[in-house]
Amino acid sequence: MTATLTPVRAGDAVTAVGRLIVCQGQPGLLLAHDRVPVEQVGSLDRAAAVALSRLPDGVALGNLVRITGRWDGRRLSATEVISEEEPAIRPSAVGAVPLPDPPKSLSGAGSQILRELDQAGILSGRRMEFHPLRDTVLVTVSDPHRAHEIVDRHAAPEHFTVRRSMWTSEQLRRARKLALSVPEGELFSAGESYDEHAEAHITISVKLAREALVAAMADLPSGLVSITSFLRAATPERG
Repeated sequence: MTATLTPVRAGDAVTAVGRLIVCQGQPGLLLAHDRVPVEQVGSLDRAAAVALSRLPDGVALGNLVRITGRWDGRRLSATEVISEEEPAIRPSAVGAVPLPDPPKSLSGAGSQILRELDQAGILSGRRMEFHPLRDTVLVTVSDPHRAHEIVDRHAAPEHFTVRRSMWTSEQLRRARKLALSVPEGELFSAGESYDEHAEAHITISVKLAREALVAAMADLPSGLVSITSFLRAATPERG
């Protein structure tokens, strides 16, 4: 894993950052990552909101605060409240990142090659590379030999650069299924992006990281998956 992700369990001390709100008579925290207007929250049973046992004293509704408290599995009991500055950057809900079209000079052959690489179960990622004389597609694959066979069969090797991916097909398959293991109402966003080397990276944002998710992530190589948990363990030590 890129960084230690600690699972959150009932009874744990956690921290969360968000705006104090009241929703349907229930005090809560609209977590700082959610940009939905307060009047449109509708329910605290959403990934980027958490119910509070009570509103903290001396803090006005709408204020951005950092709360440390005890998570009971449904609500957070505030024990410490600290005013916060506006976050410089807020993650937003995203889906899968759309891939660029192949160079027009490839016509239908380029798209067909990409389809065949994907159908063969060896395509990890792709990105465009723009050059003065010719644009090419950089693809990362789990089996370069098989990929070259597919590319060469379409007589388009000059338009494709093939590299072995950092990840195996099985690692990518498991990483892409991680979001499906998040309980309903706790998944804020999940997406896939590709770096300058055409390597795939999975990003997931959740209300809290449960033990099953942390265990599944621990079995994957560092750098493949990044998970943001809005409720974070206040300390790694447990009693």
